[in-house]
Amino acid sequence: LSADLRAYSNHLPLSQIAGSQALMITSVSSTALIPASYDSSEMRGLMQKEIFAGEVSTSEMELYNSRKDDKNEIFELPAQLSQALLSAFPGCEIVGAYAAPQELTTGNELFCRVEANKLFVTLYVSGALHLYQSYDYINAEDALYCLLQICYVHQLPVADVRLKLSGGISTDSVLFNKLHNYFLHTQLRELPEGVTVHSSIVTVPVHYYAHLLDHALCV
Repeated sequence: LSADLRAYSNHLPLSQIAGSQALMITSVSSTALIPASYDSSEMRGLMQKEIFAGEVSTSEMELYNSRKDDKNEIFELPAQLSQALLSAFPGCEIVGAYAAPQELTTGNELFCRVEANKLFVTLYVSGALHLYQSYDYINAEDALYCLLQICYVHQLPVADVRLKLSGGISTDSVLFNKLHNYFLHTQLRELPEGVTVHSSIVTVPVHYYAHLLDHALCV
């Protein structure tokens, strides 16, 4: 892995570009978003023991803190991976996957990024963050149940929720149609107003990389 990262960094000579810096966006299940005022070494130690405890020894993992406005995202990465990243891209910033969507409104919005057997869900109620979590799923029925349960727990009528999808999903998929049958306000995420992308990716559906734009536009 280290050799592959170094080879890749050779194609991106960031040190030769004035003001440039590598930004590494993680996508891991072991992550938690907490109020910045609660963040402390004691809290991180407790989280590493109670939330991130798994089959991998904590001595082989490194805990990261990514500041997002008044919230801190705490997440783990294998020590070998983080060391390889910093070796290949000296001075790079390693951040978590959370970033407030640019098209956020004051309504009830459920943002869902679809990956292989994994949903990354962010819920905003009246424009305020209420949930940031990842869920495993096997089929479309699992994913639907998960999102409906979120609405139920937060006492939100499904008809009042706008579901905005991104990641590995398309409008002709079983998953999209299953969700659209229940969430009438379902759409794929689009390019934020006033934003343009490079001509090399202009034909790529925006919802595939919408979550990366959130990071690019908030830095």
